[in-house]
Amino acid sequence: MTTLNRAGRRRQKAALRRQQRVPSARAIEAATLYTSDNCSLCGRALRHGEVTRTGQVKGRWHVAGECCGSRIERIFALGVYHLVDQPEPAHVRDDREWFASNPRRTHRVRLAHADEAAVRGVRWVVVRQAQPGIRYRIGINLPFEPPDEEALAHALFDLLAEAAQAGRTKVPAADLYQRAMAMAQESWA
Repeated sequence: MTTLNRAGRRRQKAALRRQQRVPSARAIEAATLYTSDNCSLCGRALRHGEVTRTGQVKGRWHVAGECCGSRIERIFALGVYHLVDQPEPAHVRDDREWFASNPRRTHRVRLAHADEAAVRGVRWVVVRQAQPGIRYRIGINLPFEPPDEEALAHALFDLLAEAAQAGRTKVPAADLYQRAMAMAQESWA
């Protein structure tokens, strides 16, 4: 992976659209800007396809490999370490192609691919594209097929990220409806 210098990190942060920043953006940026190929707790080299956990240990953000995943006190996100010279996973290719063909969209809701479902244990995935090539995914289990509308996907991503930050595992449907309607009205104005 490429290591970004301080100026590169500033440019990357600036590229996040202001409207997409949520209270958990710090955690997302910590995982995105962590450019080492090693576990941030013990320093062991990560293996291709290894499950990673992003979260806090004594108030500091870490990206841990399977070696130290149990040391994360508050898990924010799960991921899969991917080496650049390895074949692109199906879900990464699917999202890249979808956002390329839908350039006005920054969020989508889709069925989880088999590799994601196995790692995350989810049926649906909400995807946020901060900029081309930088996407964040949050898994969710719903008893129905959610419509893939920008306002709903944006609201769902924000609410799930906020719930994870607060240590909650559920988001009330009324909160989702209110947030989605507010975002839809903003986009119509």
